[in-house]
Amino acid sequence: MKYIEKHKTLIILLVFFVAFNHFLTSLYQEFIVDKFLVKADNSILMDGIIILLFIFSIIWTISKIKKGFFVKSEKLIYPVIGIIAYTIIRLNYCDSLIPFKHFEVLKYFDFIYIICLIPVALTLALPKPTNNNQNDKFYDDNPIDKSDNDILGRKTKAIQIARLVKNNKSKSSIAIGIVGKWGDGKSSFMNLIEENLKEDKRFIIVQFNSWLNISVKSIIQDFFNTVEKEIAPHSFDISKELKKYASNVLSVNKNTTTETLLNTVNLLPENSLSDEFDSLNKLLNRLNKKVIVFFDDLDRLQPNEVFEVLKLIRNTASFDVFNYIVGYDKEYINEALKNNQIPNPEKYCEKIFLKEFPLAPITQKDINKYIKVRFIEFLPTKQDEINEAFSDINLHLDYYQGNVFASIKNIRNAKRYLNELRISIEGIENEVDLKDFMLVKLLKFSYYDVYRLLFDKQQFIDNRGNDGYNGQEKFNNYKLREKESDTKSLPFSLNKSFNKSVLKDTIEKMGVYSSSDIIDITVICNRIFKDNYIKGTTTSLSLAYGQNYYKYFNDEISDTNFLKEDFLIFIISDFSKMTEIVNKAKSEDKLVDLMLFIYKLNIFEDIATKSQYENLIKILFYIANLDSNGRQRYFGIDEKFLYETMSNYNNKLVTTFDYSNENELKQFLKSVFYQEKIYYDFEVDYLKNIYNYYGTSDSLKIPFTKEEIIEYLVFCFNCNIKQIESIDSVFWDCYGLCFIRDWRKADSRNYTSYTKFIEPNKEKFLDEIMPRYLDDYLVRIVMPQDWYGEDKNNFKVGISNNSPIGLFGSIQGLIDYLESDKLKQKLSEYPSEFITEFLDFAKKLESEKELIDYNFTYHPMKQKLENSIRSYD
Repeated sequence: MKYIEKHKTLIILLVFFVAFNHFLTSLYQEFIVDKFLVKADNSILMDGIIILLFIFSIIWTISKIKKGFFVKSEKLIYPVIGIIAYTIIRLNYCDSLIPFKHFEVLKYFDFIYIICLIPVALTLALPKPTNNNQNDKFYDDNPIDKSDNDILGRKTKAIQIARLVKNNKSKSSIAIGIVGKWGDGKSSFMNLIEENLKEDKRFIIVQFNSWLNISVKSIIQDFFNTVEKEIAPHSFDISKELKKYASNVLSVNKNTTTETLLNTVNLLPENSLSDEFDSLNKLLNRLNKKVIVFFDDLDRLQPNEVFEVLKLIRNTASFDVFNYIVGYDKEYINEALKNNQIPNPEKYCEKIFLKEFPLAPITQKDINKYIKVRFIEFLPTKQDEINEAFSDINLHLDYYQGNVFASIKNIRNAKRYLNELRISIEGIENEVDLKDFMLVKLLKFSYYDVYRLLFDKQQFIDNRGNDGYNGQEKFNNYKLREKESDTKSLPFSLNKSFNKSVLKDTIEKMGVYSSSDIIDITVICNRIFKDNYIKGTTTSLSLAYGQNYYKYFNDEISDTNFLKEDFLIFIISDFSKMTEIVNKAKSEDKLVDLMLFIYKLNIFEDIATKSQYENLIKILFYIANLDSNGRQRYFGIDEKFLYETMSNYNNKLVTTFDYSNENELKQFLKSVFYQEKIYYDFEVDYLKNIYNYYGTSDSLKIPFTKEEIIEYLVFCFNCNIKQIESIDSVFWDCYGLCFIRDWRKADSRNYTSYTKFIEPNKEKFLDEIMPRYLDDYLVRIVMPQDWYGEDKNNFKVGISNNSPIGLFGSIQGLIDYLESDKLKQKLSEYPSEFITEFLDFAKKLESEKELIDYNFTYHPMKQKLENSIRSYD
């Protein structure tokens, strides 16, 4: 029927042609052929013109095909009829058609075939849509249309409302309101109601979305057009009358306000729109059917449009057989009515809607369930892992320990998050822990700034202190880096992981997130970086498990700022050009994006030559040392990535990049480490960590052996001590260069850690540096107890057991150093005012084995303790 309706004019013409074929052809012969066509001449020039037109048509058609020129397939009927009609003419009047001068079998009018075949060729050449299930890859914002997809359990409620409509015996129009917030699923719920009505022959279903229109007039016009279209198959006369009524409604509105338009139903005199309404109403009753109008997205209209649409429902289209099911946000509708000077919006709505059905608010468990079910849909092979992850998430929700999905307030947001998850997980679902991955991508979706900050692992992430070796495998894992003031806090304090972190401090300073946002971020981060980590419980795919970290960020950060084409230029450039690109990226805040490309490199596949490899290593160290001048913290490079880039496992670097042997490779790496600098900090941290991570007796050769690392640390120490001017960060960095963490075998499989002193550095530090700043150092290592000065009995002090005396091993070791002859000789050059009093304090402390009361007289020490007294006023 739709096809006949669309081509009814053409069908009438064909019928007319068949009925009057002989008459029409005689007219054609008399007025076209005899008086016009037979008088045309053929010539070589005319042949050439027709051939040129033919060639031009082919070229034009090919160009349009390349551009994807679109011709609607239903329009093909016209050129097909043209071909048929001309074929009939050619067969019947072949002798009357002008032939080519040298190709008499061809006629000039055969060009009609070319004209008619062009749209056919364009249509046939148009690429056919591939059935690649693209829609299955994304969750769009379309509502569900079948109860099979009813994850929220609203099917029963929809059946009840459908039953109410079916059992309604009222002789007048009724309207039912489906009330819910934006994103609560009103459209989906209305579709469930429709599903229970559309098979009933007593009803004509009309789906109308007012939001698609741009004005009150277009809303009214589209409304009547939509209704007329649905009624037409049931009654041509009523459809015609409805169209006439709509036209009159709109004409009334043509030069007046919509207010006047809609009131005319009650205000106009006889033979007015009111009479037409009554007449049409009687006709509609003769249909013996109910018209159910589903009126969606009312709360997306402008306030004035909301008001007029409500009056449309109440007056202009309140025909007896019309029932309205309308979806809206009650608060928005009331506010819109207030804006239109309606004094009591609630009462106004009660006059229009027979009954309102508020949708039950979507709970956080509903959202969690929706995400879980949809996640399983596109990753069915991981169903058990997903179920386990959500069991853990819901367990925390049940026990009020926070809900990680608190930032996702409705199903619309859940769909958008799922799309983010689906795009990101593709291809790496077997390389990541799904729960960790969900949480990281949740940060990206809801709190993108936090996601970007976490990418900078060097600044915000630390290794945990309880790692160790088991055989040859190192169990190292990540935690959020703590603020300096919190590094001595209790190891298992509640919510310490995020609340005590540098990350939280940075986020709060940014000022872009509310306090409730910070709470949600806390819950997510504490689930990712679980503070109750026990060695060995993390899965091998967990984000916290060393080598996996950047897999969780391996999707889209780079796509927005740093282009792949630019990176391809970068990786083949010489070192000077590389530094220019890096400096420009840093100034434009694109360095993180460049780094993501670098971290994706497979050097054995993506690097072609030795010079490219060496430039890459040099630029990595250049980037790592950015911001280190002036003793700012360096930018840093992921140490795991850097180590793997320099790893010559199975001699692969030497072989791939044509080094003569491993020594040549090592000489190049040495040249990078031993570049002349004012201060060495990144290199020191990197090699100390390498020594720690991979420092079993025979496992470390590149970049250096363990002995060569010690040699390099001595070199760095001798350079760095030249910069010491007080007990500052350089002092403590040099102090840290006096020892390193090493490993020794506990048994055939296990290793234990111990502190190994770098003797040349230790000796030089104690002999040359410590005497110059002794009093300041001693003041710094005296620590008041917690809540110092809270009451009269709370003035005990001690000495820190942590790194400030690590060089001496114990308090007794410090005492021995202070009483040594070597130090006494130095003190003749650098006199000390505090050593005598400090020794007395240290010996008493050592004998008591606990914090003690001690009245210091040395002014800087007294000042420090006075400043430590806590005030509770």
